[in-house]
Amino acid sequence: MSADYLKIKYKVVELPSGPKGPGTLEFTNCWGIAADSHNKAAAQKLVERLTTPKDQISFAKAFGVMPSVTSAADEFKKAFPAEDAFLAGVSYAQSLPAQAGAADVIKDFDAELASLKTADPKALLDAVQADMTEVAGT
Repeated sequence: MSADYLKIKYKVVELPSGPKGPGTLEFTNCWGIAADSHNKAAAQKLVERLTTPKDQISFAKAFGVMPSVTSAADEFKKAFPAEDAFLAGVSYAQSLPAQAGAADVIKDFDAELASLKTADPKALLDAVQADMTEVAGT
């Protein structure tokens, strides 16, 4: 938000529970080492380094991401207390739905967030819930 929407004042909070309980989307990364790699030991050391709490917090500071390892959670909370709500949703978060059209719903929702100051938050959430329910076919 601070990089893309400089004039918008915001606060990070957990989303209210929906019809099936609490929910949020979170995205992660993963590291893989090729089975036929000639440098497996070096690759494993690199992955281990990139997933240390120290590097995870460095990534958070540089790129605005939350850590992808739970061992960095306490340090993240100390460094970014105003963003604690992101970590609060980890236990029930889901990945972006893979159904066709889901990315479009998220893209439209993201665009609508720019109007949050004057919009009705419940109406925005109800609309994205309805659109995503339609995409998911449930």
